Amino acid sequence: MVFNATANRQIDDNIKTDLILKEGYDIVPKSVNTFIQPVYEVYNRSCNVSRVISAVTTGTVTLFTAIGDRDVFVTALSLSIIKDATCNIATGTIELNTTVRGVATALLAIAVISVTAQSERITISFPTPIMIDRNTAITLTGTYTLGVMARVATLEAYSNSPSQPPFLSMS
Repeated sequence: MVFNATANRQIDDNIKTDLILKEGYDIVPKSVNTFIQPVYEVYNRSCNVSRVISAVTTGTVTLFTAIGDRDVFVTALSLSIIKDATCNIATGTIELNTTVRGVATALLAIAVISVTAQSERITISFPTPIMIDRNTAITLTGTYTLGVMARVATLEAYSNSPSQPPFLSMS
């Protein structure tokens, strides 16, 4: 990121306008610098992890596995199910699960009703991405013994290189 004098002047001008300071008489108080600390994101947040999984068999399947030398930040998820009236799933939910800060976490869930036809879809975008633990998987649950159920899950995320932090704070 390149910082230029024009951008700094614009910030200074905005401060003068907001504080109603007169040009030539007032200056931006030095204390403002202790309260306002610009933070610049220097890591490109464009998606570099995109996964889709479809399952029509019973059991837990893996959508994505984070490797040990990269941080992975989940930005969006979706989960869809279609099941017939004979499907006897008894778990109560179909979930996308992972580990966040050492705690098993359901990122997204759809409630299901046993032996009832059902079609559901849920999508969520995270304005503040969720960092999942390294060496952990995002899994899709769903165990049943009778009937038919189709599950589809999608993931949008980004990962960084182990030598480059995802954010740089300027203070």
